[in-house]
Amino acid sequence: SLGGPIIPDRLFFFGAYEHSEVTFAQDDGPSGGGFPNERAFLTVAQFNEISDVLKNVYGRDTLGIVQDRKSVTDRYFGRLDFYITDNHRLEATYQRTEENQIKADDFSGANITGADNFQNSGSTADYASVRLYSNWSDIFSTELRYSRSEITDIQGPVGGGEAQDGNPLPRFVIGTQNGSSQGLFISGPGFSRGANDLYTTIDQYKFKGTLDGGAHKIMFGAEMNTVNFDNLFVQNATGTLYFANIDALRNGRINTGTSTSVTTAAQVIAGATPGQGTIGAEGSFTRDGNINSARAKFDRTLYSAYIQDVWQASDRLELTGGVRVDWYDGGHPQLNPNFVERYGFSNITGFSNLDPVVLPRFAFNYDMGDFAFFGRARLKGGVGIFSGGDPGVWFGNAFQNNGYGFASGNTTDAPCVNTAANPIVVVQNGKFTGLPTCFQTAAQNRAGAGLGDTQSIDPNIEIPTVIRANLGFEAQLGTGGGFFG
Repeated sequence: SLGGPIIPDRLFFFGAYEHSEVTFAQDDGPSGGGFPNERAFLTVAQFNEISDVLKNVYGRDTLGIVQDRKSVTDRYFGRLDFYITDNHRLEATYQRTEENQIKADDFSGANITGADNFQNSGSTADYASVRLYSNWSDIFSTELRYSRSEITDIQGPVGGGEAQDGNPLPRFVIGTQNGSSQGLFISGPGFSRGANDLYTTIDQYKFKGTLDGGAHKIMFGAEMNTVNFDNLFVQNATGTLYFANIDALRNGRINTGTSTSVTTAAQVIAGATPGQGTIGAEGSFTRDGNINSARAKFDRTLYSAYIQDVWQASDRLELTGGVRVDWYDGGHPQLNPNFVERYGFSNITGFSNLDPVVLPRFAFNYDMGDFAFFGRARLKGGVGIFSGGDPGVWFGNAFQNNGYGFASGNTTDAPCVNTAANPIVVVQNGKFTGLPTCFQTAAQNRAGAGLGDTQSIDPNIEIPTVIRANLGFEAQLGTGGGFFG
């Protein structure tokens, strides 16, 4: 860190930088890899065999066995303080935080993955603010503030291949077994990492005035907080292929079963028997084939106004009373007539449908002085209505899942034909031919008709509030003399 004057007595600066790295041990892995917790259903030799097939036949790299995971953080901070006059001060700050930690994704007790399936988890955040503090007289002062935050959420697979990338990679699930121990080897983006982007921009404006009239100290102000969301979240957006075993993977024979709700190791391995076990492939796709069509871009604005009076009612009693009003404005999701027909109400409830929230508060502070063996005793308490949290997440699901953004499909859907007598094979002449297009077409047709997952907000939604009350007593033991003194 470094700080000092730029212009003596007028302009000062301060800057700081911090870097940290932490390495976490990977305690779980394939048998024979020297891990504290080895999984019997997959040996290191089998891991390498599957990796070789994926590289030579499917043109992809599992990036090897994970031995450790890193967490890296960089923080930057800068500040300027400008004393314009004795009564006016300008403060400007800038912060940047870059955080990333390697975490397991599909890796679990019954699944082993290569490093390609692990995820980069973190964020990059830029924050800047400007504040102007002004004393206009002995009794009146103001604060003006503007701040902006730009946050990029990081949740991408280490091996890349998300649907919005230049080279999307399907997810592969392969059954493995040693003796009675069964498990799955998974390669590619994690189930929830097929298309996962979130960019948030927050602009906040604030005015606060303070009028100190002796017995009354009145504070009042107004705020406006605007958030712009750009959210892409589609699970299984690059598609998943299921193979009963390593030989099936090598030959491109996906499963021909019909199970869509259970994808355990036992069900995947059962696919070695024609017509049994899991489906062969599934995925979620947009109506036009462009995953960015599923992005939810929306904004909401929170307006607030408040006033508070701190009244010194007597030399012993201080009373505080105030009220705050919050109200929202913003967009709403796209109307889906299928949803209206199915449930009898609309899916387009938006931020503007929220009623304003009135939040009154009252408090007192009574100086009881010294009595008995208590010194400087005070009795204080308060009651008020409070609200908090941002409804953006609730509404985000409704914006993202409007039935038209994307839909799911699998190899049991028409026009797919994937039976024991006529199976789908995804390898020809030793090379991967790509995801079967039939179930992608089924998903695209559903999305185009508005038959994808549709979520909604209750038309009668209200911002949660809570009434809180407190009563307290504080004092020193003893009044300066005697035993307790």
